[in-house]
Amino acid sequence: MTTANKTDSTLPLSSGPNDSGEAFTESSSAELSRHRSRRLLGRLLMTAAQIGTVLAAVMLWQLLAQQGMIDRTVVGEPSLIAHELRIWWDSGELVTDLQATLVVLITGYLIGLVAGALLGAALGLNAFFRDVAEPFIIFFNGMPRLLLYPLLIVVIGFGTTSKLLMVILAVVVLVAVTIATGFREIPDELTQNMRLMGASGLDLGRQVYLPSLTLWILSTTRTTIGYAFSAAIVAEFVGATSGIGYRVVMGQASLNVNSIWAAIVVVVLVALLIFTIVGSIERRATKWLPE
Repeated sequence: MTTANKTDSTLPLSSGPNDSGEAFTESSSAELSRHRSRRLLGRLLMTAAQIGTVLAAVMLWQLLAQQGMIDRTVVGEPSLIAHELRIWWDSGELVTDLQATLVVLITGYLIGLVAGALLGAALGLNAFFRDVAEPFIIFFNGMPRLLLYPLLIVVIGFGTTSKLLMVILAVVVLVAVTIATGFREIPDELTQNMRLMGASGLDLGRQVYLPSLTLWILSTTRTTIGYAFSAAIVAEFVGATSGIGYRVVMGQASLNVNSIWAAIVVVVLVALLIFTIVGSIERRATKWLPE
């Protein structure tokens, strides 16, 4: 009896399945954390390299202009460009111009996005409507929409309405084509199986079509917002009294190349801000997807 008890007391304790599962979970979490850290470090290094490249180019530009090695009246000078931006800021013109451009951009983009989504859904779900409208969609998608702006000015006149329509036209067809393509790529087996399981049209719209619509809209947001921003800027080249594009035209009229460069700097900074916001929304909305 004593020998048996002694033998039992010397047996090693074996780790159960829970212990091995916890070790695997901790190892996976640590590996995921290291992967995220490496990705974050890579993004920071890339950003630092990009900023350093821009600063080096600006410093070289300033040095060449100060030494008279390049004609500052033709290519401008960074210090004078910064001075121009400071004048716009102090006078409040920069805020006014940004507000004018962003109002047209955001309003026109949202209207074009909704209209394009509805048109794309109709094209993707209705074969007869798609066959009728497809030649017109192809024609309009292949035509530069900026060519329509002079016609819009003649028909509607100068003002916010023509600028909004220009932004809407720049977006709506591209969104419609993308949404229609996304709907047509939904497997028929999926919708048929859901109908066999008793799903109604509302259930299909909520559980199949709406998620697909959201993903396809997000996949084209960076492209469509770029087209919309370009259309908003170009629409301010003619008949405008404010806006970033208006500043470019005024710089051209006065032969002030530094004013033109200042407007370009504002456009680049606004575009970077927009794409950063769009990228953040896209990552948050699709973080459940596999990388």
